[in-house]
Amino acid sequence: MVNTKRFVKNPIEEEKDSGAPIVIGVDDELEGKITPILPERTPGDSSSLMMNSDEEDNLLQSQRNTAVVEQETIQQSFRKKGGRRKKRESTGEKKITSKSNNNDNNSGVGSSSPTITTATTTSSSSTSPIFDANDIKSAIKKLIKSHLFKLVKTTGFRPDGRTPEEIRPISMELSWLPGTHGSSLFTRGETQSISTATLGGKEMEQRIDRIDYSGTKRYYLQYRFPPSCVGETGRVGFVTRREIGHGNLAERALTPAIPDLLSFPYSIRSESLISESSGSSSMATVCGCWLAMHDAGVPLTSTIAGVAMGMLQASEEDEDDSEALKKEGDTPIILTDILGLEDALGCMDLKIAGN
Repeated sequence: MVNTKRFVKNPIEEEKDSGAPIVIGVDDELEGKITPILPERTPGDSSSLMMNSDEEDNLLQSQRNTAVVEQETIQQSFRKKGGRRKKRESTGEKKITSKSNNNDNNSGVGSSSPTITTATTTSSSSTSPIFDANDIKSAIKKLIKSHLFKLVKTTGFRPDGRTPEEIRPISMELSWLPGTHGSSLFTRGETQSISTATLGGKEMEQRIDRIDYSGTKRYYLQYRFPPSCVGETGRVGFVTRREIGHGNLAERALTPAIPDLLSFPYSIRSESLISESSGSSSMATVCGCWLAMHDAGVPLTSTIAGVAMGMLQASEEDEDDSEALKKEGDTPIILTDILGLEDALGCMDLKIAGN
């Protein structure tokens, strides 16, 4: 529906009140306004202002037809206004609209329908942004990485106040869960693993059926990383690719310490549930699962522990800063027991596990 307040409520009544015929004009925003059209007349000629009844009827009928056509045009324009505006904004175009009455000279009565002239111009500057969100995020990350390297290089301390070789505080608890064969709670800084060890017979070994191998595995480790351990929400169900990879990594570190079948004829299943994470949870899994198997009475052949290492390096794009830091040495900085922040902003990270 068109807002009727923008239009003449009745051209006939307005014409009778003002003594001049009235039509609906259209401006550049396609909103209605009143535009009176007076017949042209010469100075001192009063006869041109007089019309007979037939001319008046024809003029009123023409005004009615014009008003109807203009209202229909405005309604269609309002419906399409949003799409045209978005198109002009995306292409950087501006619409210029002008109107004229097209009155014939010495005709006595002007034309009843105004002419709308439309021109399209293209702005010189594009309205589209120069950078998108990914460019801005990438630039901010590079800036923070550069400042992190400068901080550690110049002060010798990391964001949490540790030196590059310092390890976060460690706490360990055994037999933490009642009713399990073995359990442990391993905490290093803000990274924590709840680990359990379960013993079984030959039939409890893990079955493997691959294209290149089919058989069983006597020792296997399962790793769980729920979204809640990093303060997020998400789907909790089938194991993800990341969980499979981290579990295999910790399993490879612990397998050399598993006793042979003759000395310990049991299958062993280790599970690590990460309850909080800020750093390497896979290396916390190595430590926690070793403690859980020790608590279960497994005669492990050696003590295994793991820690995550990181590296900070000057940015190649920041040549000025790199030259300034060369005076103090531009060698990369190796970090022991990295934080989640250092893992995200560092150049690389690696895991070290062994006896």
